[in-house]
Amino acid sequence: MKTIKTLILISSLAGTAAFAQPVNCPEGTTLRDSEGTVFYCVKPGEARLDTTPYVILHPNGKVYAKGQFANGKRDGRWEYFDEESRLTCVTNFKDDRFEGERIFFDKDGKTVIEEQNWQAGKREGNWVKTEKGERKVRKFKADRLVKD
Repeated sequence: MKTIKTLILISSLAGTAAFAQPVNCPEGTTLRDSEGTVFYCVKPGEARLDTTPYVILHPNGKVYAKGQFANGKRDGRWEYFDEESRLTCVTNFKDDRFEGERIFFDKDGKTVIEEQNWQAGKREGNWVKTEKGERKVRKFKADRLVKD
């Protein structure tokens, strides 16, 4: 069962619908499974994450989060899902800090309900939130609210 779950997760990271793909970690690394809920690749003899795809599961076995580590830190695009596999958030990271756009979705997994902008882990620029059909814009500069 773990093998099938691992194959599905690694295939989804690669962006393919094929479930029978072999598990391929980057050369020189091996797949780690942490209690059947977290999957990642590491170099032999190392416990820490270096540069690897990373997947976390909900208790029901569906993907909660998937993304990438670079030099042991979250990096690039990370996607988060609810227990029904609907997209809830897309977040970009650089050196384990929010970087760029962060988008939150309604329960349908498609409708954008909030857009945030970040620079080096600090709030920056326009943040747009839609509540009850009303669009609210807040502006941040160097992590401080300048317009509400």
